[in-house]
Amino acid sequence: MRLRRPAAICAGAVLAALLLRQTIVRADPESRWAQLVWGEHPSVLTATSMREVGLAAAAGKTPSSDTLQDIGQLVRETPLAAEPLLVQGALAEKRGDLARADQLYQEARRREPRSVAAHYLLTDLYLRTGRAEEGFRELAELSRLVPAVTNQLAPAIAKFSHDPGAANQLRSAFRSNPQLEQPVLWFLAQNPSNAGLILSVASSTRSEAVPAPAWQERLLDEMMAQGQYAQAFAAWSRMTGSNNAGGISLFNPSFRKSNDPPPFNWNYSASEAGVAEPENGSLRILFYGRENAVLAQQTLILRPGKYRLILPVTADSGDPRALGWSIYCLPDKTKILDLPLSSGVAGTVAGDFEVPPQACGAQRIELDGKIEDSSATVDARIGPLTLQRLGA
Repeated sequence: MRLRRPAAICAGAVLAALLLRQTIVRADPESRWAQLVWGEHPSVLTATSMREVGLAAAAGKTPSSDTLQDIGQLVRETPLAAEPLLVQGALAEKRGDLARADQLYQEARRREPRSVAAHYLLTDLYLRTGRAEEGFRELAELSRLVPAVTNQLAPAIAKFSHDPGAANQLRSAFRSNPQLEQPVLWFLAQNPSNAGLILSVASSTRSEAVPAPAWQERLLDEMMAQGQYAQAFAAWSRMTGSNNAGGISLFNPSFRKSNDPPPFNWNYSASEAGVAEPENGSLRILFYGRENAVLAQQTLILRPGKYRLILPVTADSGDPRALGWSIYCLPDKTKILDLPLSSGVAGTVAGDFEVPPQACGAQRIELDGKIEDSSATVDARIGPLTLQRLGA
């Protein structure tokens, strides 16, 4: 009987030690304490191995032989774990053994069907190697698990989009995974040469109640920056369904509220300098006179010739001469119209200008606010505008 108590104490101490080790490992398997008290535990081995693999990958190196041995041990000791197989697959892919990488990734996915990493690596592998149908199938599952991951895969999808037959695959993928469309088109829109592809695969969901998707403005901005004015206008017309196909007049001269994107629709300012906003068929302007500002602007595609701009002005307060319309030729910003507003309370202002046949592939019309001697706020209404062609 005397021997039982020391034995019980010993057994209790062992159990306490085991519980302590388990508690430490469960709390933080990556901690130094966990490595010291139970370094061979699968959770500790997994955490430390994954960390070493990540550090090696960040440095562009292969994991050390000790780390690779730990991964091999994990494969043997944790037959249901996906992580070691994913690492082995990534190493196989780095060596160029894509068949082996595919096999390992699939086995990892089989062991852990909800593994985000397994679906991500398979999606990336399939899209980069032209296996679109399999790639989008993996992507569909991945998007359900982590919807935001499509942003990270957009470059791989965009690269695939130039392969033969890819447009049809993209359209199908966008229909089944609507959340995929915007990040992919945004990525493609950084290159104007993708305009035809983008317009051929984008969903036709135009609505005056919904703002234009961000990729449209990005694509148009990139095309304008490269001087592709006519191509940008054609793309914009297709996006918006505009009937201004001839490009011989202002778009939206009455300043109606519209979600059609710039630059061929109005772009309004709202800043500390002033505010411009559509209001009942005219443009309401509040200009505070603190600094010069462009309050509204639009890009035009006018044929060479003579034109007249006509607009009614109503000033509720302040001096409207602080405001004026300008038209510039692009890309050099040569001014072809300078039309300050009159000082009267109400009236009509008109100005003539000529679009030259050279160096004026597009024009920009601007409503400018300029600092005057008086700092009083200008409160005015302008429009609707009329643009008349006078002749060649």
